[in-house]
Amino acid sequence: MVESSNDDLLAISRLLSSKFDILLTNPPYVNGGYYNDITKNFIIKKYKDFGSDLFSVFIVRSFDLVKPDGYLGYVTPFVLDVYILL
Repeated sequence: MVESSNDDLLAISRLLSSKFDILLTNPPYVNGGYYNDITKNFIIKKYKDFGSDLFSVFIVRSFDLVKPDGYLGYVTPFVLDVYILL
C-alpha cells in the first residue's frame, strides 16, 4: 500500500511539474477567512504579494503551468468589458 501511495505521489508530482498547451481553470471565490492553516501558510510563503486572495494566486500560478505559446481560459463571474476600458 505504501508503494502504491508513493507511485501516486510521483505521478502527481510529474503532472504538477508539467507545462500544458491549454489550461482552463475556475479560480475559487472564497474569503481568506475560510482557508485551513496549511493553505494560509502556503499562500503567505509562496504568494505573499497577494495576501489571502486565492483567486489572484490561481491566476498567477496558471502562467507558470502553461507553455509559452499556450492558451489560458478562466471561468469568472466578472464582466470583461468593464476591465478592458481601464
